[in-house]
Amino acid sequence: MAADLENPDFYVVAAVAAADLSAALEVAEDVSLAAANANAIGHRAGEAARGFRPITDFMDEVARDTIRLVRDINQEALAISRVSIRKMRSDTAWLRFENVKKRVNNDTTSRSLETVLERVSLMIREEHQLVERHLRNLMALLDEVELRMRAVRSVAASARVEAIHTGDYRPHFESVAETMDNAAEIIRERVLRNRRMFEQVELR
Repeated sequence: MAADLENPDFYVVAAVAAADLSAALEVAEDVSLAAANANAIGHRAGEAARGFRPITDFMDEVARDTIRLVRDINQEALAISRVSIRKMRSDTAWLRFENVKKRVNNDTTSRSLETVLERVSLMIREEHQLVERHLRNLMALLDEVELRMRAVRSVAASARVEAIHTGDYRPHFESVAETMDNAAEIIRERVLRNRRMFEQVELR
């Protein structure tokens, strides 16, 4: 998948994605809080929460992984936004130097401008390659977090079933499962939305 960096909308999408995915980090931290709550309730519930303990262990692990993934995704989106802007500026600089070169009659000045144009062209190629690399990383991370959120929602469903057997603690465990499920769905929706945004600006 290659970025259509000639499409001006790409720069806007990169910036919007960075902000959107940054907000997702707060949601990921809700999963961590739900895991901590589940562990605390599990200790209080004792034997009644025995069937819930593997779920709380999974929640604790997935919470850490989710926060790491969302942070990594946000960093890639920010990098795409920053490098895309640099490339846009380099493109503008190249056009200006090219226009000046067309107007000068002095051979020495023309050769000097040609050298500058070559350097700027090299910068543009390097920036393009850098965006491509960050974009590949971003898409791989989006795929990974989407799969993880599907697993979280599946475990949340199991948690609801296990909550039935926890007696007086049932409302607490059901609340934990609901928080977990909602957070996973919000993150998953953000992931899908951002993937669609990139695809709609003609990622080839």
